[in-house]
Amino acid sequence: MKLKRRRALEVPPKIRSFINGIIATPLEKIEEPLKGFIWEFEKGDFHHWVDLFNHFDTFFEKNIKSRKDLRVEDDFLESDPPFPREAVLQILRVTRIILENCTNKHFYSSYE
Repeated sequence: MKLKRRRALEVPPKIRSFINGIIATPLEKIEEPLKGFIWEFEKGDFHHWVDLFNHFDTFFEKNIKSRKDLRVEDDFLESDPPFPREAVLQILRVTRIILENCTNKHFYSSYE
């Protein structure tokens, strides 16, 4: 589910630069720039990261949502492309780090 900004908030340049780098990377290679992510920012606000979380949603919609092997259907054994395991693990790792270091994380619908 795509997130909407609830208020106007200027994203710090360092965060904006990181997000732009991730968004500029093809979804098929999203795990590459995420691998080295560590928190190097002051205590953040979840709203600074909305564009990145929306990009993660785009990844999940494209690569996960349509997978037959993750749904209970008659034809679930038909071949899907290989599961993007490393990308999913990196997205979840970065999501955890961001949420641990931000206020307003309750706006993230998947938080719980």
